[in-house]
Amino acid sequence: RDICVMIGRSHVHFTVEPIISKKEGQKERLRLAFGATRDRENSNRVWEDSDERQLEGGLTEVLVEVLVSAELSYRGGLVRHREWIIRRKSEAEAELRRRQDEAERRARELQEKLERERIRRLLSQARALDRANQIRAYVESARLRVAEIPMTQAEFENWASWAQREADRLDPLKSGTIAQAIKEHCEES
Repeated sequence: RDICVMIGRSHVHFTVEPIISKKEGQKERLRLAFGATRDRENSNRVWEDSDERQLEGGLTEVLVEVLVSAELSYRGGLVRHREWIIRRKSEAEAELRRRQDEAERRARELQEKLERERIRRLLSQARALDRANQIRAYVESARLRVAEIPMTQAEFENWASWAQREADRLDPLKSGTIAQAIKEHCEES
């Protein structure tokens, strides 16, 4: 019969079972062994009825063994718990480092993305300024050769005025785009 005694938080398993005798007429004997039946091969402490002594006569020794076994189990549990805490702490520290590394990586990627976007905007503004200057140069070249164009001076001036407005709209200096870009740059820096 499997029996478990709980002392504090420690469980001590042992079995009490009859010993089957091959001799007829011999009275029933009992065996007390530490460990559950399934763990019998690991049992190092066994008491049995014998001709000289009944199992009950060794109960003091059995009780001492139960208490010692409970204490060893308790201390083993404390050691395992401490090792688990150390392992958990190490895992938590590793996870924290991993999260910090991930956050730093994301911050670097975001900074790189913002820098690429700033460069893209800068180049876009430079191209817009080039286009505006090309339009102005084109209008001035046409103005120098207006006599060659079959139209009235008023028609030409109407077109030139429209072209100048388009150049001013594209020009980051005149449209205020550069001022906004400089302000954003100063805020980001």
